[in-house]
Amino acid sequence: MGRPRKNFDSAVSMYQGGLSLADIGRALGTSRQSVWEALSLRGVQFRPQKRYGADNVFHRGGRTNGKRQARFAMQAATDKGIIKRGDTCEECLAVGFVEGHHDDYNKPLTVRWLCKQCHFNWHKSHKAVPLRG
Repeated sequence: MGRPRKNFDSAVSMYQGGLSLADIGRALGTSRQSVWEALSLRGVQFRPQKRYGADNVFHRGGRTNGKRQARFAMQAATDKGIIKRGDTCEECLAVGFVEGHHDDYNKPLTVRWLCKQCHFNWHKSHKAVPLRG
C-alpha cells in the first residue's frame, strides 16, 4: 500500500489568491516541487518569474538603506568581541534581551542596545540615516 495522495484541489485557488508555491506546500504539508507538479497537471498559468528590479514581486525600490550591511557588521563585531552586547535597554533601563540599533547605517559599529518596545517606538518617530553611496 502506497502513501496517501494529497488533495491539491485547494492549491489552485491558493495560488490564484497570490500565495507562493512554497507557502502552499507548507500549508498542505508537502514540497514546493509537488505543488508545482500538481498545478501544472491542472493547467494553471504560472506567474512570470521576473528576478531583477521592479519586475521582481519582492522589489522594495532600489538600493538597500544599509540596514542589512549594518546588521551583518554588528553581528561579526559582537562575535569577535569588538562590540560587547548589552543586557540593559539604554532608553528604559529594562534588563533582559535587547536588540542592537543603528541611528546611522554609515556607522555600523556604533550600536545602541534597546528593548523590543523602545526599538519599535524609536522607529515609529525616527528614520535611521541611510547608507551613502
